[in-house]
Amino acid sequence: EEINQLAARIKTDTKFLKNDLDDLQLYLEHNKRQVGAGSTSAEGHSQSMVESMQYQLVNTASTFKQVLETRQSNVKAQRDRRGLFGRHNRNNALGRPYSNPYR
Repeated sequence: EEINQLAARIKTDTKFLKNDLDDLQLYLEHNKRQVGAGSTSAEGHSQSMVESMQYQLVNTASTFKQVLETRQSNVKAQRDRRGLFGRHNRNNALGRPYSNPYR
């Protein structure tokens, strides 16, 4: 439950970061049109930084998705094992009901 809440929060934060980076990209394009077509070193650096941050965000979001999928499959496998070998299973490991030979 806590993992699901954290995952939802991270997804929301990622969406906000993406929107902020898109806004920054639009600002740079607008500023470039206002100043002129001449590419200065600062403009090139700013553009490179925004592209780098966008790439890192996409890469991080992809990695996060893979971690969530791995976690989900691990939780499912653990639940399945508990179903097979947990205390609620009335059969022993060989699949036969347990009987006490000393009774």
